[in-house]
Amino acid sequence: MTTLRNEMPLTLPWLARLPLYYGWINLIVASLAMVGTLPGRTQGLGLITESLLKDLQLDRVTFAQINLWATLIGALGCLGIGKLIDRFGSRIVVTVVVVALGLTVWLMSNVRNTPTLALLITLTRGFGQSALSVVSITMVGQWFVKRLSAAMASYTVLLSVGFMIAFPVVGAAVINSGWRATWLCIAVALLCILAPLSWWLVRESPEACGVALDGKGDGKAADEPATVTDFTLGQALATPAF
Repeated sequence: MTTLRNEMPLTLPWLARLPLYYGWINLIVASLAMVGTLPGRTQGLGLITESLLKDLQLDRVTFAQINLWATLIGALGCLGIGKLIDRFGSRIVVTVVVVALGLTVWLMSNVRNTPTLALLITLTRGFGQSALSVVSITMVGQWFVKRLSAAMASYTVLLSVGFMIAFPVVGAAVINSGWRATWLCIAVALLCILAPLSWWLVRESPEACGVALDGKGDGKAADEPATVTDFTLGQALATPAF
C-alpha cells in the first residue's frame, strides 16, 4: 500500500558515485531492524519466560493470557504505518519506532508488577513484532524493482543469520546475567546502535535522493522521477502479488 512521496530530490551526489547501489545499504539496515524486533517476538520472550515467571511470581496461565492479549492488541501496530512512511519517510519512522521499542524494553527490564508487565509486553508486540517489521520490509521494497527477488532473498538470509546469532547470545546472557540485565542490554543496543545507524544510513527512496530506482539506471543519477501508480486498499488486496 505504501507509495512513493512526491518531493524534491535531495542534494546527495555522492550516492550516485558509490560503486555499490545504495539500496543494498538500506537492505542491510532493514535486516538489522528486523533482528531488532526480537524482544517483541514470541521466540525472544521465550528466552526470558522462565526467569520472568520466577522473578514476578507469575503462574503460566496468567502469563499465557497476558501474551495472548498482548499479541492480539499489539497487532494493531501494523495499521497506519504505511501512511506514516508515506508522510514522514522510512528514515524518520524506523528511527522513531526503534527508539520507542528500546524505551519499552528498558522499562520492561525494571518491571515489578503484573499490570505494568502486561502493558509493556503489549507495547513490545506493537512496536517490535508489528510496526518495526512493516517498516523493515517496506525499506527493501522502496529501493528495488528489477532485482527485488534477489534483494528479498538477500534480506531473508541476512535476517535469518542475525536471528541465528541473536538467539544463543541472548539465551546465554539470560543464563549468566539474568533476564533484567539482558533486556537492559538489548534496550541499550536498540537506542545507542540501531537507532543512530538507522538515522545515519537509511534514505527515503532513490527518487528522494536523486538516484534512479533499481532497474532504471542501475544506481546512476536520475534524470526524471519514476512514475508511481497509487492503489486503493481494495485494489492492493486484489493484486496477484498480495
